[in-house]
Amino acid sequence: MPAPVGTSLCQHCGRTHAEDTARCPRTNRSMKDPGPCGSHIDRYLVEKLLGTGGFGAVYLARHRRTQAQVALKVLKAALMTDANVLERFLREATTAASVGSEHLVRVVDAEVTADQVAFIAMEYLDGEDLKAIVKRERRLHPSRAVELVSQVLRGLSAAHDKGIVHRDIKPANIFITRVREPNGTQREHAKVLDFGISKVLGAAQLTAQGMTMGTPSYMAWEQFHDAREVDARTDLYAVAAMLYELLVGEVPYDAPNILSLMNKLRIGDRRPMRDVVPWLPVPLCAVVEKGLEKRREWRWQSAREFLAALENVTLLLDPVPPLTPATVEMEEVDLERQLDTRIRRRDLSDDETLKE
Repeated sequence: MPAPVGTSLCQHCGRTHAEDTARCPRTNRSMKDPGPCGSHIDRYLVEKLLGTGGFGAVYLARHRRTQAQVALKVLKAALMTDANVLERFLREATTAASVGSEHLVRVVDAEVTADQVAFIAMEYLDGEDLKAIVKRERRLHPSRAVELVSQVLRGLSAAHDKGIVHRDIKPANIFITRVREPNGTQREHAKVLDFGISKVLGAAQLTAQGMTMGTPSYMAWEQFHDAREVDARTDLYAVAAMLYELLVGEVPYDAPNILSLMNKLRIGDRRPMRDVVPWLPVPLCAVVEKGLEKRREWRWQSAREFLAALENVTLLLDPVPPLTPATVEMEEVDLERQLDTRIRRRDLSDDETLKE
């Protein structure tokens, strides 16, 4: 479809901009430079940019023959010469594909093309990440928070059974879609994304000694010292930190820099959950607090154990009303209004993950 009069189709983001636009507003690339949108990467036609990160970009693409939509993750061209980065990128595809859980994003393809473009093709998900939900709503209903985190734990349980530690569990890496039930109601469905810095226990390690990997607000004590010395309980700390945030509206430890954050974590300087939200059930708070223990031998020892504890406290929580078509439509209208406001304000945040 041709671009409207007075506009031009951007090859960098796949959207239309005014003809006098010099640089793509999404990527800051010159409009005169060629980009992937509208062209093929291997057997996939790239349609538009979905997001960018430290290692590359994710595009909405369509398989040339089947016309199936995928999320195409493409490694930055500048990183193709780094053998370690390229191996880590391709290992993400192998790692995610090896598990097989409805709560982990599904990888359908991965390749390095003849012209040296590395890509991973994943199922295209319609929804938003948990970070966007938290930013909009601040706190979630306890039953909703517990249900979403329980789904994350089911996905992690499958990964941990395969010896895979994610190492970067956080709201931005949890994607929420909606599934329609036979009675017409809808339920939220959580999927874990981004196994880019995951660790496969027993496999050759790509992480140097002393290297820190993860997102500080969700990192366990051991993760700050050596990213190689982590295990499944490190992921469970991150899940507990995320659940704390969903229930309280703030992360357990907040500080202006890494050293201050580490010191707070070292001495356990965080606000008790019921000091912030007094009506939270004591047993639920106890489950979260155990997951936040500094010493991993004091935390939940497996995703299944953590999940069982949450299932036990679910009986104490008021249920969340089901999503009916009418309420979904109202939420979508409200979401569109908020997204429009967010775009006008150009409220953009930098990637916060420590890669090295």
